[in-house]
Amino acid sequence: MSVETLNPEGLAKPAGFAQVSVSRGSRFIQIAGQVGQDASGTIVAEGDLTQQTAQALVNVNIALEAADAGWDDVTSFTIYVVGWEESKFGDLAKGFGLAAEKLGVDRLELKPSTLVGVQALASPVYLVEIAALAVAD
Repeated sequence: MSVETLNPEGLAKPAGFAQVSVSRGSRFIQIAGQVGQDASGTIVAEGDLTQQTAQALVNVNIALEAADAGWDDVTSFTIYVVGWEESKFGDLAKGFGLAAEKLGVDRLELKPSTLVGVQALASPVYLVEIAALAVAD
């Protein structure tokens, strides 16, 4: 499987992600929104966006592995953040860095992404939810 990312002329140059991904593969994998809870259902760090983001991404990784796929197969993300404001961007970015560290990679490439500020998620303790799409052979 291959995923090619593009930032076409005529679109604003994004910081940290690509505008377009082109995928070639035979299996389309949809990963439900993952939150900052561990396998037992325990929230990892109530009130901590960085820690919850990292755990949500670790959970996405677990789902990818279960589908016999990996980060290179991811085509896009949708990220929901409670009470989003620009000042939260640093904590969100730190969460991606922490997840990369936990997963033993240099960094997690953020493919085309949509960030949505929301009033609430399924539980009042959840601060972030991350859904992913992937295409694999």
